[in-house]
Amino acid sequence: RQIDLAQKALEIALQILKPNGNFFVKVFQGDMLSDFIGRVKKHFRDVKVIKPRASRAKSSELFVLGLRLRAV
Repeated sequence: RQIDLAQKALEIALQILKPNGNFFVKVFQGDMLSDFIGRVKKHFRDVKVIKPRASRAKSSELFVLGLRLRAV
């Protein structure tokens, strides 16, 4: 599932990003999306969910942007 790839990307980002680093990933709307966003919010000070203007209205494409990784 695509959300599993996004979760793996988050895990890798948490290993390599320095404090205050940013994370950006493409996701698709689905039943696990809110759980994934919650996990991103645990680690980043600010989280934005972005639907690009160029994306078709029917498309479930979204981007999740995590800003300023919290220090561990």
